[in-house]
Amino acid sequence: MTVVKLSRKGQITISKSLRNKLGLKAGDRLDVRYEDNALILKKIGKKSIVDEVAGTIDIDPRILEKRKRLSRFGDWPEENHS
Repeated sequence: MTVVKLSRKGQITISKSLRNKLGLKAGDRLDVRYEDNALILKKIGKKSIVDEVAGTIDIDPRILEKRKRLSRFGDWPEENHS
C-alpha cells in the first residue's frame, strides 16, 4: 500500500516506483474515475497526431474528422490532403 497526502490545491504525488511500473512520465494523461468509494487512475494512451494539432490550424472540420477516423486504421493515403 502506498499512502499519499493531498495538497491544498487538491494535488497528489505518485511515487517514483509506481510511475516506473506504469511507465508514467511528465505530461502523461490519466483517466480518473470514482467507483465503489475509491478513485481509480488509468493511463490514457497517446493522442493521435490529428488530436495533437486539432485547433492549431485552420482546416475544414469535416476533413479533420475524416482524417481522424481514418488515421486510427492507417488508411489515410498521403496524396489525399483535402
